Amino acid sequence: MKKSIVQLLCLSVALFCLTQTVLGQSPTNSELFNTLKKNDSLLFNVGFNQCDMKQFETLLSEDLEFYHDKSGVETSKANFISNFKNGICGSKTFSSRRELVSGSLNVYPMYNNNVLYGAIQTGEHRFYERVNGQAEVAGSIAKFSHLWIKEDGIWRISRALSYNHVMPEEVNTTNEIAISEGLLKQYSGKYLGANTGTVIITKMKNALGLKAGPMELTIYPSSQTEFFDKTKPLSFEFIKDDKGTISKMIVRENGKIVEEAKRIN
Repeated sequence: MKKSIVQLLCLSVALFCLTQTVLGQSPTNSELFNTLKKNDSLLFNVGFNQCDMKQFETLLSEDLEFYHDKSGVETSKANFISNFKNGICGSKTFSSRRELVSGSLNVYPMYNNNVLYGAIQTGEHRFYERVNGQAEVAGSIAKFSHLWIKEDGIWRISRALSYNHVMPEEVNTTNEIAISEGLLKQYSGKYLGANTGTVIITKMKNALGLKAGPMELTIYPSSQTEFFDKTKPLSFEFIKDDKGTISKMIVRENGKIVEEAKRIN
């Protein structure tokens, strides 16, 4: 029964993200995005990192269901809070701190007859651990999807998924360099790949934003022509034609070519 619920929830998240062109992803300057970003900060920067149980009491629904790819399922809000309080927060030898991966947060509003009743918030976060008072070390990196429901005027998490936990050695550790804004601007535009479809590249501060369907990444320069994702073993190389114009982008995963996207604009 639990497996079918997880599958249904994951399918719902995927279908919603795929239909964002109809319902629209919430802009990062919108009230909804900033409200849920603030709630995320309260839940983790205050609740998780400082062991403030009041944040969990306020921001988690009584109807909470939490799915974790390593530790299983919890369907009781009281048990969830108790386990956290007596586990990580109750330990005298171990502590964990969470950081949101910059630029990874997305919010997708959900409507019923044009009335906003909920939102799906997705993102990536990193965890840092300390054992027996020693220096803090990097822990896992993971993705999360939170279903926020507005209950009596208060946004609360009703469904939470934490998944794709990987250790730092499993992700890209390429060194980032600085390149000119002019070069970043040259790479900006639309590309078309056989597998990913339309890929939009936008200039950021010493980085590029990449958007392909529901996927959004921030990629960083490792050379004048190559970029990488800090949380995945992905690299991106921009190729020029004989006239010196950017003609395509080659995408590699673990060093293997997985996509060649031609420049179309």
